[in-house]
Amino acid sequence: MEGFLQAVMGNAVAASILALAAAAAGRVDRRPQVAHWLWVLVLLKLLTPPLFVVPLSWPEGERRPAASGAARPDAKPGEGARPEDQAQGASPAPAPASVTMGVGPRAVPAVPASEDVPRRIVAGVPRGLEWYAAIACLGVAATIWLRIGSRCLRFGRLIDACEAAGPDVHAAIAALARGMGIRRPPVVRLCPAAISPSLWGVVTMRLVVPAALWEGLEPERRELLLLHELAHLKRRDHWVRVLEVLAIGLYWWHPAAWWARRAVREAEEYCCDDVVLRMASGRGKAYAHTLLDAIDSLAEAPRLGPQEAIGFVEESQLRRRLVRILGGSGTFRLSRGGSMALAGITAAALGSGPHLPPSPRCYRALDLGSLGGRRTEGIKFGASGEVVGTSETGEVDPRMESMPIVHGFRTSPGQPIDPRTDDLAPRMLAQGPRWVTARPNGINARGQIALSFEEPVHAPHSHYHGFLLDGERLVKLAWTEAQDEQPDAIGINDRGQIVGMGGRLRPSPQPWSQPSPGMERFAFRAPSGRAIDPARDDLGHLGGRDLSRDVLQTMPWAINASGQVVGNSLAPDGWPHAFRTGPDRPIDPETDDLGTLGGNASDARGINDAGQVVGSASIGGVETHAFRTGPNRPIDPATDDLGTLGGYSSAALAINNRGDVVGTSFAEDWKPRAFVYSSGTMIDLNRRTSLEVGWVLTEARDINDRGQILAIAEDGRHDDPTVLPRLRTYVLTPVPDPVPMGVVGLGMVLTASGIGLSRIKK
Repeated sequence: MEGFLQAVMGNAVAASILALAAAAAGRVDRRPQVAHWLWVLVLLKLLTPPLFVVPLSWPEGERRPAASGAARPDAKPGEGARPEDQAQGASPAPAPASVTMGVGPRAVPAVPASEDVPRRIVAGVPRGLEWYAAIACLGVAATIWLRIGSRCLRFGRLIDACEAAGPDVHAAIAALARGMGIRRPPVVRLCPAAISPSLWGVVTMRLVVPAALWEGLEPERRELLLLHELAHLKRRDHWVRVLEVLAIGLYWWHPAAWWARRAVREAEEYCCDDVVLRMASGRGKAYAHTLLDAIDSLAEAPRLGPQEAIGFVEESQLRRRLVRILGGSGTFRLSRGGSMALAGITAAALGSGPHLPPSPRCYRALDLGSLGGRRTEGIKFGASGEVVGTSETGEVDPRMESMPIVHGFRTSPGQPIDPRTDDLAPRMLAQGPRWVTARPNGINARGQIALSFEEPVHAPHSHYHGFLLDGERLVKLAWTEAQDEQPDAIGINDRGQIVGMGGRLRPSPQPWSQPSPGMERFAFRAPSGRAIDPARDDLGHLGGRDLSRDVLQTMPWAINASGQVVGNSLAPDGWPHAFRTGPDRPIDPETDDLGTLGGNASDARGINDAGQVVGSASIGGVETHAFRTGPNRPIDPATDDLGTLGGYSSAALAINNRGDVVGTSFAEDWKPRAFVYSSGTMIDLNRRTSLEVGWVLTEARDINDRGQILAIAEDGRHDDPTVLPRLRTYVLTPVPDPVPMGVVGLGMVLTASGIGLSRIKK
C-alpha cells in the first residue's frame, strides 16, 4: 500500500510539471486542439504508472522498551539466560560467539549467535500508518464518486422524463450526423426546465435542449446548435468526462487536477466552435446569436444538471468565444504533423513508466580496475556516480612484514580508476606521510569525503583517526576536550554532518576480567565545520554493557539526509541491537531500539531518506537474515525478513530511496553471493551479470537512486590459502527495459517528425 501512495505522489508531481508545460504551450500555440490534447495528457498522467517514485516518511509512534531476559519454560539450564545472570556463576561466562559477514571497515560483530529465546516484544501505535492513509485517500475518492454518481442518476431520470423531439428534429440531426461520420446520432429530448443544451451519456447518448429555447430559435440556428453538440460527440468528449471523474476523485486535493478540468472544457468548446464554423462557413454571426439566445434563456434560472454533462455554453468564457467567432480566428485545424508531434509527446510522457525498471533483467558491469595491485574494494557511491574505496598499489611496506600498501581512491562518475588522478594519497600527505593509507568511508553530494585511519599497533584495542577531505583541503577531526582515543569518521550526509566513533578507557571492576582497562566505544554526530563536543554530540546508547569489561558499546554505521543515524548498541539484555535515532537526536532507548527477527541480536547498516533501515538480525540459533524495516518503524519479523539465497545467513548493507536493498548472502553451496532485493524478491546478482570466467560477485556494498550497484567480486579460481584472493570492484548499471524505452524513442521520433512537417507546411 505504501507503493500505491508513492505512485500517487509521483503522479501528482509529474502532473504539476505537465500542467505548467501545457499552460506555457498554450501561450505559444493558440490552437485549441493542442491545448486540449496537452491538458487531457495531464489528467491521464494522474491515472497512469508514475514516471518516478516519491519516497514517503512516516512518523514513528512511541514504543515500550523491549522485554528481554525471559526464558522458555522448557529451557535447559543456562539456555536463554541473560549474560549478567550467567556472570553470577562460579566461572566467567564466555563472550557470545558472533557471525560476521566480512564487511565494514573493522571487525565488529554483526549478528551474534543466540539460543532460541522468545522474541522481544515491541508495542506502540499500530504498524501500517501508510495503510490508514491509503484507505482514507480511497475512502474520500469513493465518497466523491458516489456523490457524482448520485447526481448523474438523478439527472438521467430527469432526461428520461422529458418529451422526445418530433420526427423532423430526429431526421435533421440524423442528416447532420451522417455528414460528420457519426453512425449513431443522439436522441433529442426537450426539457421544460431552463437548462443549458447538454449532451448526456456514455454509451447511449441523449441530447437535452430546453423547450423554450428550441421553440424560439430559427431553423438555421437550430442546425448550428445541433452541429455544436454533434461536434462534442464526434470528438468523444463524453469519455473525457469519465477521465475527469476518476482523476478528480483520486486527486481532489491537487490543484492541477481542477486546473486541467477547467482548461480541458474550455478547449473543448473552442474546438467545437471551430468545427461549426468550418461546416457552416459564413454563418459566424448567426452562430454567435445562437450562443446569446442560450445565455438569455438561462439568465434568471438556476443551473440544473451535473458538471459531467457536456453543455452548449458556459457563461464564464462567453466573451472569449464570441470574440473568436466574430473575429474569424476560430478556424484552426490540427495538421497531420501536429498530430504526430502530440502523439510523440504522449508516448514519451505516458510510456516510460518508472525511471528504472523495478527488477532489471540484466546489468552492465564496469570493472573499476585498481591503483596497481591485486585487490580493489569499492565502498560508497557519490551523488553523481563517482566511487570511493581502497585499492592496493602493487607496492609492499617492508615495515609491516611485506604487507601490500593500500590507498584510498575516488573515481570520476562512470569511469574506472585512473591512478594518476584518483589516488587520494597525495592529498593525505598534507597531514603527514603516515596518513596516506586512510580509508574513505563515505562521500556526500558536495564531494566531501569522510576518511578513517587505523593505527598499526599491537594493543588490546585499535586506535583510529578521522579526516574530512573537502576538495583539496584535508581536515583532521578533533575533540573540544581531550579523549582517550581520537575521533573516527565512518559516514557523512549531504548536509555535511559526520557520524563517527570515539573511545574512553574504563577500568574493569570485575576480578576475572582482562587486566587492561576496557575501551568504551561511543558514537557521535557533528557538523563538519567544527570540533566535536562529546557533551553535545555523543549519541548515547541503548543502556547495555559489555559485562566482561563493564563498558558501554555503540557502533554507528550510516547517516541519512535528515540526520538519522543507524548502527548497533548493547541493549539492557547484553546483546547488540540495531538502533535508529530521530533526526538530529541522540539515541532514545525507549523508541530507537529496532529489535530483532526473533533472535537475540541485530545490526543496522544502512538507511534511506524515508527512514527505512536495512541490516542483519538473528532469527534463532546461528542463523541471521537480512532485514528491511518500514519507514521509521521497528523490525517486524512478519514482514521485514528478506530471507536468503538458500544458505543459512544473509546481511543487507545498503538501501536506496526506492527501497531497493543490496547485500550478501550465503547460497545453497555455502558460498557468499551478492544480492539485490527488489519488488519482493532476493536476486543473485551473478545471475543477472556477465563477468570474466572465474569471477564471482560475493558482496554488494551500495546502491544509488539510479539503481546502480557497487559490487565486490572474488577470483573463484584462487586456491592458495596463504595468499588473499584477488578482488575486483564492479559498478553494475541496470540495462533499461527495451519495451518502455522503445515507446519513449518512438514518441521522440514522432514528435520530431511532426514538428518538422508542421514547419514545412508553414
